Amino acid sequence: MDVNNSMKRVVLLIIFSLFLSACTIPFFGNNSSPQGKGLSVRIVTNPSISGKILSEGDSFTTNVEIINYFTSRKGVNGYICLRDQSGNTYGGIDDKQCTPINLEPAQNVDGNIIPTGTSIPFPSVGEFSYNNLGPTSIPNQINAEVYYDTETVTGGVACVNSRNSNKCSSEQNLQLSKSDAPLMVSKIIAATSYPSGSTGDASLNLELHISQNDDGEILSPGDLLTASSVSPEVRIDVTVENRNVNCRGAGFRGSTLEFSQLKFAGSTNEKVIKCKTTVNVPSDYVNVPVNIKLSYGFKKVIEGSSFTLKKSEESIA
Repeated sequence: MDVNNSMKRVVLLIIFSLFLSACTIPFFGNNSSPQGKGLSVRIVTNPSISGKILSEGDSFTTNVEIINYFTSRKGVNGYICLRDQSGNTYGGIDDKQCTPINLEPAQNVDGNIIPTGTSIPFPSVGEFSYNNLGPTSIPNQINAEVYYDTETVTGGVACVNSRNSNKCSSEQNLQLSKSDAPLMVSKIIAATSYPSGSTGDASLNLELHISQNDDGEILSPGDLLTASSVSPEVRIDVTVENRNVNCRGAGFRGSTLEFSQLKFAGSTNEKVIKCKTTVNVPSDYVNVPVNIKLSYGFKKVIEGSSFTLKKSEESIA
């Protein structure tokens, strides 16, 4: 057993446990998206107002607690916005209050994800309260909108035969590292062919299946609060043996060695693109690494406490 790795794992787990205790950020709870979906978000009010009647003079504060499970080096950068259904009609939460979020990447220690997190207070100063209420009950609810840029990397290994060898299957469904990110590579199918007249080279043909895995909205990276989700663009970098690969597919605006743009529109939650590259096979076969990096933005709406606004009986009298 590697003693240094074991000690590192124990130290990180202790540090993160202390962090959670200090920030009171739970892994689960009402109003949070499922663990492992990139971000887990929870809305907490003080005092609790869920199911209650608020009158003029009643006040509260809100904390939005965020846990990041993304392990990519970029971490998570974006905005968290808070609002309520009543808008500015009766005071309350100004429509809408936004603040930046910048979270360091989570750490993968021996297969265990050590997330990062933060707790953001709303308002930054003072408290929320409502005014100009009448005797009629008004239903209301607090919602948080999270906008963020991130990237996910998925990889597999393809076995490539020489022309006269049969060590590898002619078509392979590559084994991928599991990902519950909002946008993911769900499948990579690899097949080998041989250029005419070539002796030491093989053509590696890749079919990539890219799926949306959450019920939020895909956004173009770097274009969050002002973006429309009608036709977002996703940056895709495909490499084989650390070499950029050219790809094609429906929805591309173009294809270059650096990256290509893939369109997600309407209710379509999966796209298929195809890539092709040449692999040198000096022996019977070689194992070549295939990596796909997706860079994108994402918007998620988290529902918070539901409550009622109504003028107090004393004020009416």
